[in-house]
Amino acid sequence: MLGSDTSDEDWNLQQKVDAQLEILGASLEAHPLELVQEKISGAISSIDAVGKIGRRVTVAGVRQTSRRSRTAKGDMMLFLTIEDLQGTLDVILFPDVYRIAKSFLDSNPPLLITGVMEMDKERGEPYLRAEKVASIS
Repeated sequence: MLGSDTSDEDWNLQQKVDAQLEILGASLEAHPLELVQEKISGAISSIDAVGKIGRRVTVAGVRQTSRRSRTAKGDMMLFLTIEDLQGTLDVILFPDVYRIAKSFLDSNPPLLITGVMEMDKERGEPYLRAEKVASIS
């Protein structure tokens, strides 16, 4: 529509970020956490969390990858990699936590995750054992 007034069609920053995440899998406009900065003031960065093995931490991030799995008892659990403004962090949601969080994990909102940092001895990689997962929106 050349020459028409497109002011009604302009998207706000949140709409642009959401559309880019859905189509491209990444946002070119802004990191989704930048849009909820005031709601994540108690969270530490993924880099800081890695240095706190054995301690309870709260981090904020967006899902980068996820993979569901079943426990030996047949319950669903989730392996998740989140991304924040400084890096990525692996997170494990055991069945009790996954059951509560799965309703909003499909829509890929920014997440606030509290849990205990642990070390995977086989891989030599730190991960967050989630105790509480909340959607930030």
